[in-house]
Amino acid sequence: MSKIKDLKLKHPEFKIDIIQGLSEYDPSGNNKYLQYMVNASVASVSDYFTSNKFIGDVFKELIELVTNFDKNCEDGVIDNKDIYSYDNLIDVILENEKAKTKMSDRTIKSNETIVLYENKELILIKCLTERSSCLYGKNTQWCTSADHSENQFKDYTKKGILLYLIFKSPPRGLPITYTKVGFNRKNLAETLQVWDNRSNELGIHDYITLNKFLPPEVSELIDHETKVMIPNLCLIKRDGIIKGTHVDNVPSGSNLGEYIKKLNKK
Repeated sequence: MSKIKDLKLKHPEFKIDIIQGLSEYDPSGNNKYLQYMVNASVASVSDYFTSNKFIGDVFKELIELVTNFDKNCEDGVIDNKDIYSYDNLIDVILENEKAKTKMSDRTIKSNETIVLYENKELILIKCLTERSSCLYGKNTQWCTSADHSENQFKDYTKKGILLYLIFKSPPRGLPITYTKVGFNRKNLAETLQVWDNRSNELGIHDYITLNKFLPPEVSELIDHETKVMIPNLCLIKRDGIIKGTHVDNVPSGSNLGEYIKKLNKK
């Protein structure tokens, strides 16, 4: 309570109930954000009130801003958790907006993407939605990660498979166009197509070059996936559990149940 008392003495322009009221709306429960809310309000306090009673709705935007900031800090999507270090309200608003994007990306990664393999250098994934394809295909010229009106993700994954290989830490000597590589096979009768991040198709010699930078287990996994042929859109992911859908699109001879069982064991 000493923090409230000190702030009341420091800011006599506030009516007694105002600082007490702001304290009650502080999401931290220990007045962590109280000084910030007082500072943000003091310049125009006279415009906020028509009575002696604290009205929470008057400070609705400020309270929501601080509450969202606190939640985003707890969720680990804000790096600078010291709200007092921001120059102004706009900076805090922008930080909350960036956090919202991070949360959206986190949801896409956990619910719309299957990670087939990952280490410190690279990740091999199977995107289950157009949103996931756009997120992981960012900064490429792939039609499967283009703007919605031109995106062809569904065309490639309704009956075929699509894998993305992404180098998080590209090894020395890796061609710059190989930092993101797409693998697509439309059906069992078609050969595997491999595309670099500029959407150039790799020939056999190019693919041999790429393979030199891959752990053997990744090459084997790509080969396995392109033979099992479980289309991306035949799978969904909810609460971390992979399930089957659109089973009519699974090629005859492909064991969807066994495939899903193995994925969920990873």
